[in-house]
Amino acid sequence: MNRPDRQALLARLRALSPEKRRLVLQKLGLPPEDPGIQVAGAELPGRRCVVPLQGQGAGRPFFCVHPIGGQIMGYRGLAELIGRGQPFYALQAVGASGDENPLDSIPQMAERYLKEIMLLQPEGPYRLGGWSMGGVVAFEMAHQLSCQGQQAELLALLDSPGAAQRSANGPPVGAEEVDWLLAFAAELGGYAGVELSIPHQHLRGKLPDEQLQQVWLAARTAGALPASVSLESLRVQWRLYRAHRQALLAYLQAPQVKAYPGRVWLYRAEQTYHGPSGLAALARKFAGDPGMGWLERISGELMIEPIPGDHYTILRPPGLQRIAASLRAILNT
Repeated sequence: MNRPDRQALLARLRALSPEKRRLVLQKLGLPPEDPGIQVAGAELPGRRCVVPLQGQGAGRPFFCVHPIGGQIMGYRGLAELIGRGQPFYALQAVGASGDENPLDSIPQMAERYLKEIMLLQPEGPYRLGGWSMGGVVAFEMAHQLSCQGQQAELLALLDSPGAAQRSANGPPVGAEEVDWLLAFAAELGGYAGVELSIPHQHLRGKLPDEQLQQVWLAARTAGALPASVSLESLRVQWRLYRAHRQALLAYLQAPQVKAYPGRVWLYRAEQTYHGPSGLAALARKFAGDPGMGWLERISGELMIEPIPGDHYTILRPPGLQRIAASLRAILNT
């Protein structure tokens, strides 16, 4: 944590009542003593996940969680369109820099990210959101806040699936490495807006490093990866993808003990993605369900807004402008 961040946090903590300050420090895992001593030396392990995309403004920050790939550059356009008056922070995945092992549990991710955003905003209510898997993590963050007696005044899910069936969502338990790698390749193509379909036989029989190199070369040729992305960088993304996909499917397939009582905004893609099966296959299965599986997890109000584009293009024009305008209106109220 750099010195300006520490000073801002100390100022916020000192402005709280002693009881509230004690509770905040407890949630951060810090001893309930003088915050000037404790917070100044506090560091979470590894690289911090909170990245400012738009740090100016006096309003409460909006925190947007990474999708399955762990990166957050896709949110830059959204942050710019929402405007300079609204602080906008993205949550990059643990392990995105290759310095930590990825987290393999959605509740673990939610707990870690909540600790980090509380370093910037010790008190709620909180404003949370995320695209694709990021929305699922944001939902779990809001659920954990609710169980703690806190509030998420905004929870925005950007084409995030709310359920998954065990039988039809990509490689099954015990699938070969190549099946997971092909799903990963399809995901890279979806993000880049190109079709990246690699025949199964091109990877079968090769060593894992050779398989990944084949995907790397095919992705560069198809335009799914810029030339600047090294094989080692792709290896980091591959580790993130595997851990995150397993975490996502485990979370969505498990029954939720308690429904979330808050209001949720669901920005649902109007078009169905028909490319090779990637994570969008989860969203595709909800063609006849406007709530995308969330109605069973939410006891509060579910606000559904159709957005032009498919799962991978809603954060590009014109869907990007539609989402930004809606979020701006909510954040300004």
